[in-house]
Amino acid sequence: MNRRKQNIRDLQRPKPNRSPYNRVLIVCEGGKTEPNYFQAIIDDLRLDTVKVDRESDSSPRSVISHAKKLYKEDLKRNGKSDSYNKVYCVFDQDEHPTYKEALSSIKDAMPGNIFCAITSVPCFEFWLLLHFDFTAKPIVRTGERSPGTNAEHELKKFLPKYNSTLAL
Repeated sequence: MNRRKQNIRDLQRPKPNRSPYNRVLIVCEGGKTEPNYFQAIIDDLRLDTVKVDRESDSSPRSVISHAKKLYKEDLKRNGKSDSYNKVYCVFDQDEHPTYKEALSSIKDAMPGNIFCAITSVPCFEFWLLLHFDFTAKPIVRTGERSPGTNAEHELKKFLPKYNSTLAL
C-alpha cells in the first residue's frame, strides 16, 4: 500500500473565512411584549450575539439614556473592539412627551452609527396587528382610550388572550 505521508498542515483546522457576527443590544421600553417578541426571534434564529434588555422605564428618553449607560458599561468591560456594534432603542410614539427629544438624542449619540431608534407609530401593538391584517385605520386617541389601548383592542380580534401587561 502506498500511504501518502501526511503533512502537518493537512491536519490543521482551516482558518475561519468569515468575520464574527456583530454584537447587538436591543433596549425596549416595554417590559414584556417587545422584549418577548425580539427574544423569540433571537431564539428561533439562534443569534447568540444579540441581547435584549427590558430594564428601562417606559419613556423614550429613559430608553435612550439606559441604552447609553449599558453601552458605556459594556465598553469599559470589553474594550472598544469587543463592545456592541449596534444598539437599538425600541419605543412607541404613542403620546410620550419625550418622543421627539429621544429621536434627537439618538441622532446626536456618540459614537455615531452605533445607536438606532426603532419606533412604533403609534405603538408596538399596531406592529403586531399588521402581522395579521392590513389596515389603514387610524389608531388614535378616542375619548379616554389611548392609541395603545385602541390598538390592543384591534389586536384582540386576532389574539383574544393578548394583554400588553402579560405580553405575548
